Amino acid sequence: MNFTGNERYVEIHKTINELKQRADIYRALD
Repeated sequence: MNFTGNERYVEIHKTINELKQRADIYRALD
């Protein structure tokens, strides 16, 4: 897959946000 710089930036931030949400869910389950 070829990304322009901006598309890669968006993909990285989507991934980071998903990981943050998952971390929040795990914290809530504790």
